[in-house]
Amino acid sequence: MRIFLKTLIGISAHASLATVTILVGLIITLMGARLDSTLYDFAIKWLDATTMLYIIYVPWFLDLATMTFFIIYTIKQSRHSNKKKIIWVLLLLFLSIISNPVFFWVEFVRRPNSEPLFE
Repeated sequence: MRIFLKTLIGISAHASLATVTILVGLIITLMGARLDSTLYDFAIKWLDATTMLYIIYVPWFLDLATMTFFIIYTIKQSRHSNKKKIIWVLLLLFLSIISNPVFFWVEFVRRPNSEPLFE
């Protein structure tokens, strides 16, 4: 169960980076598709509300839930100093796209499996 939980946390921590990559690819494709009107019409029809829900909103909610979990996890940790807790909370609040994966790799991957998830 512990490895499964770490895997789920890792996937949700990296969801925002995957979303940015997909959106940059879509923007580049749409810019190139403007030259060919049939391809542009197809691309615009493909980007309906359901597609945008799966590409943008689901990873955004995953990112928000992961950020909330990481903030609670950081506050509950007794092994960190208050300065380190404040820095992590501010980074998670303001730079969550970058700090969520970094926090996952620093706090969860580096920790041995024998340690409990919450102390």
